[in-house]
Amino acid sequence: MRARAGHAWLPSFIALSSVRAKLQPLSFSTRGEFTILQVADAHVCDAGAPCLGVPPDDARSCSSANTTSLVRRAIRAARPSLVVFTGDNICALATDPYGAMWRAFAPAIDARVPWTALLGNHDDEGGNATRVELMARISSWPGFEASERMSTWLAFAGQPLSAGTFAIRVHPRAEGAAGGGDGLILWLLDSGSASTARAGSPSLSDEQLVWVGAIAGRLAARAAGAGAARITALAFVHKPLPQFEYVSPADELFTGERDEEVSPMPGQEHFLEMLAAAGGVRAVFSGHDHLCDFCGVADGVRLCYGGSAGFTAYGRADVPRRVRVIRALADGQTISTFKLAASADDGLDVRDCEVLLSSHDASARSACSAPRPTAPTPRPDARRYERYEPELERPSEPIWGHAVKRRRRGLLRAAAEARVWQPGARSA
Repeated sequence: MRARAGHAWLPSFIALSSVRAKLQPLSFSTRGEFTILQVADAHVCDAGAPCLGVPPDDARSCSSANTTSLVRRAIRAARPSLVVFTGDNICALATDPYGAMWRAFAPAIDARVPWTALLGNHDDEGGNATRVELMARISSWPGFEASERMSTWLAFAGQPLSAGTFAIRVHPRAEGAAGGGDGLILWLLDSGSASTARAGSPSLSDEQLVWVGAIAGRLAARAAGAGAARITALAFVHKPLPQFEYVSPADELFTGERDEEVSPMPGQEHFLEMLAAAGGVRAVFSGHDHLCDFCGVADGVRLCYGGSAGFTAYGRADVPRRVRVIRALADGQTISTFKLAASADDGLDVRDCEVLLSSHDASARSACSAPRPTAPTPRPDARRYERYEPELERPSEPIWGHAVKRRRRGLLRAAAEARVWQPGARSA
């Protein structure tokens, strides 16, 4: 029987909520650059869960720690402005979903890098927490980003996908910067699970598209009032849109691998056109199909898989775990991407660098100029994480029970002071 934490996490939640408003908005660097690291299908599991699809010699020492190690190395190499986890962050049968989520996102939290997350079809499959409960918890953790939330709109109250659907605005450089564009908007759209599917397989909902159109219209009006052009938009989903299935390795703009059949959300062919028209979407990034990491084009929109990062998820020994790097240059006027794949020596290999879109010849020429991943020390940003101390004692397992009441109270007080969340409840 599981003991539920109830409102034991409320003091830390209040502390974290109070600091959210103080975080600086995301913006392009002084050079007009913004880098996103996409982590798809991490499938972080309980201790002892075996790795799948790895060489036999590696299987005995392999665990979810290999996954988080890959993400940490990628953060050091790519130095992202934002990490986007695109769902199936934990194993379906994780006994403590909050603790598993914390471990999945810890590489970004510990590096003090802003991050955000979607839920996949497996994240709530274990039945220990609903999607609304999961999103409420993880969105209170340090560094989580969401500029506009569908769940705050009264018209969409109670919609099962609203809690995991939101937008992030990336502001351009300081007004008047030479060569600056109009910024970037990221749409994060919950594609649901068996618990939210109205009929058949999980997919997006029409209500989500209505919300995207409303937010996009507001942003377009604001940009027009300032004499700006259309803002570049990217969309992130867990399950691929149907058009991913139409992309062929024979296509001129195809790069990467398609080593399994595409498993798209069903019967939603109109969604891509509507996202492009209403939301200004120029590229869509997906997860879900672990052996696919290709980029292609359909209906004038670039479509890219992230490739699975999870060692405890299904895979193949000859297909490395990998993450995707997305670089926006010239304040969003040029978008390029490449993958960082785990190598046998715990290094990273750069694969398939390409320019997805560009209206800037100079930035296009430099967008794929042989990126060289290194391992610099992440740079703390005191403006974003005021008084956040990663070395604060954070127990490896959740704190619960009368026997440790005093220690728990002390840690919660320290967490409230340092803006750090202590995850979960102990199983009884």
